[in-house]
This record gives sequence, C-alpha cells and structure tokens, in this order.
Amino acid sequence: VLTANLKHEVPGVRQVALRIAEAHLKPFPNLEKTLVAMADDADAGVRFQLLCSLGFAQSPAAEQARLA
Repeated sequence: VLTANLKHEVPGVRQVALRIAEAHLKPFPNLEKTLVAMADDADAGVRFQLLCSLGFAQSPAAEQARLA
C-alpha cells in the first residue's frame, strides 16, 4: 500500500507516504530505491518532502538525489 501511495496521482498523498516511508527505510532497503526514483517528481512540495525524507538514508544514491 505504501509504494502505491508513493505513486498516487495526488501530490499530498505522495507527501504523506514519504513521511511514513522514513520510518521504514532500514527494515525495507528496496524502499530507498523507490524514493530516489522520485527525485524528478512534478510537484515541488513532493520534491521538498523527498529531500527531507532522504535525510534518513545514508546511501550514495540518496545523497545524489538530495543534491539534484
């Protein structure tokens, strides 16, 4: 359900899903790949929340997405 909401058509749903995803990055490492792939989201609010959420991830891919 979480990954489906990360791709939801409504930006606010994606933002909330990103906040929820923060707590699940360690137990579900593949979730980080999904978040990193959202770096080019059309909505500025989603991209800002992604920047904040990726602060919980320490991988090189997450760092690269934060700098994009």
